[in-house]
Amino acid sequence: MEYNFTRFYQLGNGGNLIFEKDLEELANALDRPSPAFFGVRLNDQPGEELQWLIFAKLSGKKESPTSEDIQFEIRESNWMEGLARAMQEALARLCGQNMNQVKNTRFFYYARHDSKGRPMTMPRHQELKYHVEQLDIMLHETLKELDNARAHLNTKHIREDKE
Repeated sequence: MEYNFTRFYQLGNGGNLIFEKDLEELANALDRPSPAFFGVRLNDQPGEELQWLIFAKLSGKKESPTSEDIQFEIRESNWMEGLARAMQEALARLCGQNMNQVKNTRFFYYARHDSKGRPMTMPRHQELKYHVEQLDIMLHETLKELDNARAHLNTKHIREDKE
């Protein structure tokens, strides 16, 4: 589906949002262009839930060795929360896609997600053990349950309106 995005946010312009500095530093360390986020307010859900669609575009490195683009979308109740969630997911996907490149950096113990956004196994930290990995799995499952609950309520509400 094609959207006319009404909001745009690109890293690299000195912003100070949550996760922004880490994501910008990681993208620079991987020689990738600055990540970009696009948003559009949708009117396809009742009750003001899931009203923003955020599309993340993390362009891959074009010079050898090249890297793949990472693109994904999420829904959130407002632009700023969606942007924060998308930046957090972008960090996890970059760390998951670039495990060898983040070795010996502070990003080595960051959460890792695969190309579909699912948590990946992480290296065991000396002090934190598996705590970060377990927190990431819990966060992933909680967000998935929240999204499913919202979708279920919205579907139920639509059915009731039609009856």
